[in-house]
Amino acid sequence: MVRRRAWTAVVAGGAALLVPRGQDDSDNPSVRAQERMAVLPRWFGDERLAAVRAARAVSCVLSIVVENAVMRNSENRAAMFQRQGQRTYRVLEKNGGVYTKTGQMLSQMDHLLPVEYCRELRPLFNECKSRDWHDVKRLLESELLTDEAPFCSLNDIFETVETQPVASASLASVYRAKLTASVLARTCTDAHEAVGTSLYVAIKVQHPELAFHAPMDILVVKYLLRIGGQLFETVSKLSWLAEELEQNLPKELDFSVEAQNLQRCAQNIASSHSAIVRRNTMTPQAFPELSSKRVLTMSFESGVLMSDRAAIEKLGLAPADVSRVLAEFFSDQIFERGFVHCDPHSANVLVRVRDETKHSKEPMLVILDHGLYRQLSDEMRLDYARLWRAILMRDEVEIYRLMRKFHIEDEESAQLFFSMLTFRSWSEVEQHKRVGFPAGLMSADRQQTDSERVKQFAAQNADRINDLLGRVPRDVLFLLKMHDCLRAVDRQLGAPYCSLLTAARFSLGALARNEAEMDTSPALSWSFLDARAWSAHVFTRVRYATYECVLALIQLITRVIG
Repeated sequence: MVRRRAWTAVVAGGAALLVPRGQDDSDNPSVRAQERMAVLPRWFGDERLAAVRAARAVSCVLSIVVENAVMRNSENRAAMFQRQGQRTYRVLEKNGGVYTKTGQMLSQMDHLLPVEYCRELRPLFNECKSRDWHDVKRLLESELLTDEAPFCSLNDIFETVETQPVASASLASVYRAKLTASVLARTCTDAHEAVGTSLYVAIKVQHPELAFHAPMDILVVKYLLRIGGQLFETVSKLSWLAEELEQNLPKELDFSVEAQNLQRCAQNIASSHSAIVRRNTMTPQAFPELSSKRVLTMSFESGVLMSDRAAIEKLGLAPADVSRVLAEFFSDQIFERGFVHCDPHSANVLVRVRDETKHSKEPMLVILDHGLYRQLSDEMRLDYARLWRAILMRDEVEIYRLMRKFHIEDEESAQLFFSMLTFRSWSEVEQHKRVGFPAGLMSADRQQTDSERVKQFAAQNADRINDLLGRVPRDVLFLLKMHDCLRAVDRQLGAPYCSLLTAARFSLGALARNEAEMDTSPALSWSFLDARAWSAHVFTRVRYATYECVLALIQLITRVIG
């Protein structure tokens, strides 16, 4: 115990030396000395401080390094990975903030890390500490009661504020509040209409300490991930995660970015080609006048969690319909917009009845947490759609050509990637090639659940999957993980083919619209085209429409018999 405390103290001291100087430091040596002396108590006087958290993290990593070296040839490595996951969970949960966010990301990497390790980290999604209300109130006052603001106190803005958060995550907590009538009168018409007759809003407040600790925490986590990548072959596949963390976390900590993403998402929903997306999905409405980089005020939206199947059924909704709406929303983002929500797990989607007055109930999905989006290039978006089209049409030459653009050179790896994307074996789909339409996507043995297929596939191809994922572009890796998340929701809600078929249908629609946009003047261009080229163009458009109809019919049959 003494040696452990001594080591922690040494690491804490070393971590303190990593504190970067502010960019606006004075050139006066005495001023710099006073600033450094003022910072020291904040670093060493409290366990919440970044140096102590860094020491915990380094100690945890070192213990895992030693244990892996000692038990390299052990037959009970599953139990070892479970212990390491529990140890990591305790450290990340205690450190909070950036560390908790990192743990949440790692828990979703079970295709790269041991399943036992990832499983122990998953409670980090649900067990985030709430902050003392007095600290939260001070932050609200500093952010909303600026010199330019027309308010003198929080009472001028909020009639009531519930001091216990309705939700708490790694980077922020959400509080329910009631706006004063005067503030509601000041807000824009759109916001007023979004709130309706209710004056309740959700206030998303960044954890107060993050502004000071986040830069150091990101630095520590980045170097620990890089060190882990040097020591372990498996973790080396996660070297990109350190860069993603460094690039994306500052965006998530700036709530003005989230407000912009939220507004853009709402605009995309309103202009979607899908009637289901326009009618059955929505986002909260932001209040720009009551928001800042560390505070985001939105309309308060009610609903049950998408993961709660029993609650969905209690509302009188069919879980398969909920799964279908979610698949439509994300397929529209991927194939039509290229502007994709990065965190589609079930805690970020609320479900409620769209119109209580109707006899036949439809789901309304409220999409939450717009802090991080990924913008796909048009080339990536269309190539990904072309890959799905090639899969549907069993065009092996086109499949291999597109795979090479994704840095997948050999046929064996291409067939493996195909299986990772569709969870159908290459040989299984080949058996249905003669059918002429995408029956292969429905060819799974219904006696064997998708969950079992996933486990068997991952276990049999773990090393090859790790190698392949280390080669593909990050956008492709992101899209694979997106489909994994959507398939998990499908399984939870009892619609195992929904996201797969919807993705196939949207890929055809996106390509058809892209080709139509390129052919901007058909009346002029036809005079320069021979009859053969024109007929081929018409045949392609008819084939797209036919495939879309077949896929829609398959989805309808699946809902009826499922």
